[in-house]
Amino acid sequence: MIRLAQYADAAGIAQVHVNSWLETYNAMVKPSVLAQQSVADRTELWKQVLLLAQHRVWVYQVQGEIVGFLDLDLMPNENHAEVRAVYLLAQHQGQGIGKQLMQLALSCCQQQHYHHLRLEVFDQNPSAKFYEKMGAVKVAEEDASDYADELKIYHYQWDLEL
Repeated sequence: MIRLAQYADAAGIAQVHVNSWLETYNAMVKPSVLAQQSVADRTELWKQVLLLAQHRVWVYQVQGEIVGFLDLDLMPNENHAEVRAVYLLAQHQGQGIGKQLMQLALSCCQQQHYHHLRLEVFDQNPSAKFYEKMGAVKVAEEDASDYADELKIYHYQWDLEL
């Protein structure tokens, strides 16, 4: 079930955020980066994000437990919005949940009359192909050597028809 996140969801979102980082980026980023992942720190971050009016955060729950989420930043005074985070625990991937979350974000952006939806992803992240299948186009890339040698960040964009 997808629903808008509430302040009380911060710890559950943080747990998914950290676990997803460990699952997805274990062989991709420097061990020192992974060692910095803290549920307590992420919980504090998500408490702050959930208070921001410009963010729409949706969670996906299975049997009352948060297993995925998407954070959409509806950037004021801009013609684009950004997906700041979208994570789903590995055991729940491949079931259409990520697609549902992305479709919700795209629909929200269209309703709010944004021209573009953007997101960033590590080039070695298998989800990069997922975003392309969802219609995103790579518009830029940048070095991500702070995270790992030879790693890049891809910038993807959807052009939304108004």
